[in-house]
Amino acid sequence: MSSAKTTLLERLIAGLESSGIRRGTRNKTVAEKTGYSLDSVKRVLSGNATLTPRFIQAACSVFNINKDWVLKGTEPVAANEQTVWPIPTHDSTGQAPVIMEGERLKKVREALGYSLEEMALQLNTDEITLHQCEQGVFVKDLRVLRKLALLGININWIMTGRGEMMLREEPIVIYKENYDIDSWGRSKDTEYKIDGLFTTRIKRTLGNKTTEELSSETDITVQKIEKIIAGETIPSVDELEAIAKAIGNINPAWLAEKSTIPSENWEFEYYRDDDAGIPQIEILQLCEMAVDDYLKEIHGLIKLSPEKKARVINVLFRLHTKESPDSKKINKEMVKTLIDIANRETAFAQHSKM
Repeated sequence: MSSAKTTLLERLIAGLESSGIRRGTRNKTVAEKTGYSLDSVKRVLSGNATLTPRFIQAACSVFNINKDWVLKGTEPVAANEQTVWPIPTHDSTGQAPVIMEGERLKKVREALGYSLEEMALQLNTDEITLHQCEQGVFVKDLRVLRKLALLGININWIMTGRGEMMLREEPIVIYKENYDIDSWGRSKDTEYKIDGLFTTRIKRTLGNKTTEELSSETDITVQKIEKIIAGETIPSVDELEAIAKAIGNINPAWLAEKSTIPSENWEFEYYRDDDAGIPQIEILQLCEMAVDDYLKEIHGLIKLSPEKKARVINVLFRLHTKESPDSKKINKEMVKTLIDIANRETAFAQHSKM
């Protein structure tokens, strides 16, 4: 190791000691507080691995060490009001900070389709601070992890880069802090839980309204609305409420969230665009038998085309594997609802041709 790097390491260790981090527990404490693995910390602090600028920034931010002291030997050793960064290292509860690579935070924002302003709103910060975070190491308290998790982000990935970025779990929660004031003068937050049928509900309730018309009524760009409808990004609270109002003054929660009425969810599931993937043959056969049995039971009062029948069976399979994956008993009420939807759709199409 060069003498210059040795000096940097010596000053960093001196800074740790000035913060009360002693040799016996140093590696473990640094690993726990910065998010680096214990092995990585051991190698860096023993001089057997490169002391990177990011490691220096993370350690200095967490342990209140003056970064200029480590890099240049400029005193004081401890950070003061003039040397601290604008990114907070802990919250009012004294929680340990969380260290994240800013590059991964930027990838998250881009994957969600958010601008700096929109992402800053979700993380309860400002655009300038968020931009600074994306350029280096993102140091934040534990609350930011919950906010990212609610957006469907894999916390293991954001912390370590391992696994998939998105968990793809439902629902994805969007929220806005200090949204309103209650009768006692206290600020209130609001949140909506966006489920997998969100885009289908938009398409079904949009009617003949074009994306251009929706854009002019909501002040959301056409490109953003098209991405929301395609499921390529999720709206902010303000955007969801603006869309719900423009479509027809409908309840934003109804548009975003799973219905408490099962048959309503089943109907939107029927019109959902994506398929169910490769089916489990046994369950698919049970779904087909359930549809045939019901059609026989009503003595031919409803006749479905092969295409409609196939769709009912596929949607039934998707619903069953989602709601009752461990059961081999098909919900008869679900079968009846889907067949009724298919029958209404057929009758409507025939009436329209007259």
